[in-house]
Amino acid sequence: MIDSREQFGEYIQVILTKIGIESEVCCLPHASGADYYISSKCGSCAIQRKDSMKEICCGKPVSDKFESAMEELRLDILPRLATYTDNPILLVEESHKIGESGSLFRKSDSMYVETGMTASSYYGFLESVRQMGIDVVTLQATGDLYPTIWYLASMDGYLSREHYPKHIKSFKPHQQALGILCCVPGIGQKRATAALEKNCIRDMVRDLVWKDEIEGLTKTMTAKLKKAMEVKL
Repeated sequence: MIDSREQFGEYIQVILTKIGIESEVCCLPHASGADYYISSKCGSCAIQRKDSMKEICCGKPVSDKFESAMEELRLDILPRLATYTDNPILLVEESHKIGESGSLFRKSDSMYVETGMTASSYYGFLESVRQMGIDVVTLQATGDLYPTIWYLASMDGYLSREHYPKHIKSFKPHQQALGILCCVPGIGQKRATAALEKNCIRDMVRDLVWKDEIEGLTKTMTAKLKKAMEVKL
């Protein structure tokens, strides 16, 4: 699905059709923070596309609540994207050049003009996005959008097949509980599952005060879990 507010939505749809990819232009929910949404039998992902210069480093925010396009992305658009799907992606079309001193240059007519942004700040911003749990994909900005179009086509093909291990960005409560136990050396998924079939994490923590062995775990595992639970930084 291509958001109807996407500037080149219809053009992208035409090229995808020629490639053999079915798509539709529709109004994606504002809460999605997405320009594109790809859904297939084996998964889905939501994608926000930005030009590195026009819409990130030198761009102006859409809302006057924010001082810069970067701030709007980090505090508004990307948090919406991250909560809408388990696989959020920021797709950056890099239209800049980097000078010897580390300054970023944007294209103006046939020339490149130095901006006030440095490569360190730009890559630092992208890393902060990754820390939010959002994948960052960078492509060359060619003007014809072919790199972006073929990326969308490739993701459609990838999500149509099963892949292991599963790529998970967020975890459901039962997965979080399994993760808590599996962090303890010696406790694997099967053993953690067996323990959680007998007790919830809350009850385990309560029982650790007076029990040497939690049902579903061995004494050694229980001792290691107790040691982890008593850590205070």
